[in-house]
Amino acid sequence: MQTRCLFKLLLASFCFCSAGVFAQSNNQPTANVHSDNPEGKFSWSLTIATDIVLTESMFIGAEQDQDLDFVNISILLDLYYKGFFIQTNKHRFGGYANGAEVGYELEVNDQYEIDLINKMYLPGFSSSYVGTIDTRDIPELEGIKDREFISSQGIRYMRYLSNSVYWIDLAANIFGDEHSGWVVDGFYSYILQKRNWDINLGVGASFYSSNMNNYYFSIKPEEATQIRTEYKPGAGYRLQIEAFVQRPINEDWLFNGGLTISHYSKSIADSPIVVRENEVTAQIGFSYVF
Repeated sequence: MQTRCLFKLLLASFCFCSAGVFAQSNNQPTANVHSDNPEGKFSWSLTIATDIVLTESMFIGAEQDQDLDFVNISILLDLYYKGFFIQTNKHRFGGYANGAEVGYELEVNDQYEIDLINKMYLPGFSSSYVGTIDTRDIPELEGIKDREFISSQGIRYMRYLSNSVYWIDLAANIFGDEHSGWVVDGFYSYILQKRNWDINLGVGASFYSSNMNNYYFSIKPEEATQIRTEYKPGAGYRLQIEAFVQRPINEDWLFNGGLTISHYSKSIADSPIVVRENEVTAQIGFSYVF
């Protein structure tokens, strides 16, 4: 309870200014995206990405068996004005489903950055959509309640090194009443440049509180069936490794490809709606930058 009160005091003014701003995009920055705009003037960029995606989903019944299940179209929007930002990450594929970060810079310099942030750390799902599998019933998930795309609010410390960056987020579902959980999320990204290729190699870890984990992966009594028993996982974690590459084709077009491997804790993998503890996603596609 004390933690929630502290977050509310830190973030009340930020959320008042940024409420209602949202864009579908991916998770995290891999460079100081604001350093090119030191005077705080309004700036923006828009990227449309189309990718072919192969996913070995963790969820039961979430199989790619229709052509559109293999296609992912993302609109990646970045806005910045006087410390306020909507921020995407065009160098990771693993977070496409989690939405953009809305935030405010508390401190930015050449070595580190401290931000207030509002973002989603786990994607929602239901009996009719899981990832790119959408708009049709998944029989194995029939009867479960929708898990919504829920934002958490918190603070991030980001450290810039010569060819790499790492960040740590501490966030909680403060201004909603869906689960009142919290998350600690960290990622390290190493950036290589070979000829015209940008190569991003990364490792990450996320720890989810019991309230947050229970919201997404528990089975409540009203959701239980003869083959789907009640379940309450408690706290859990996710580990990730990623590789993402980009190469410019011309002034506007980029080729991109990537691989993400996610490992989930036993508390998550033992849920009746989860069939594997390791989830693998590969993608290849093109992006157009406006």
